[in-house]
Amino acid sequence: MTTTSSPPVPRRPPGVGILGMLLALVLVALGVLLVHEGLALQGWVDTSPLLQDLLSREAVVEPGALTTLVAAVAALLGLWLLTTAFKRGRRRGVELGTTTSVWMSHGDLDRLVTGTAEDVDGVLGARASVSRRRAVVHVDTTTPEVRGEVASAVERRLAALDAPPRVVVHDSPRHEREAR
Repeated sequence: MTTTSSPPVPRRPPGVGILGMLLALVLVALGVLLVHEGLALQGWVDTSPLLQDLLSREAVVEPGALTTLVAAVAALLGLWLLTTAFKRGRRRGVELGTTTSVWMSHGDLDRLVTGTAEDVDGVLGARASVSRRRAVVHVDTTTPEVRGEVASAVERRLAALDAPPRVVVHDSPRHEREAR
């Protein structure tokens, strides 16, 4: 008997690539080195500065709180880049059901909800924006009473999703628009 595993969740690529990881490592190393230099030049640690021998002028790295502050900022920026590089990408869509392993992108859901809203009697046009938590539908209608019908039709269509989003319908009756 063979068992099949479900396909992986479709995800966006991480925010930072290999070049970003290398830059982050360089920034972390630079930040640690500069923190060491600042602490040594301040006399807070009992070691000699490492960069003072490499640089011909003593004025390049001056003892002061600014050196330590710049070093800490560089180290924190490098750590932030590293965590961003190793963080998993966000999901690219919504799962249709826990047993199906089928996913739909948010753009496909926008088109599905727009088509569902346009099929309701009394709707002249529709546009939708669907996220994981909320489906916002804007409809042009002939009467304001169509809002409830559009909401129930969209909710029925989205019921197949693993976690259906909350449906919000904004209607603009056509006769009100033309009177403006």
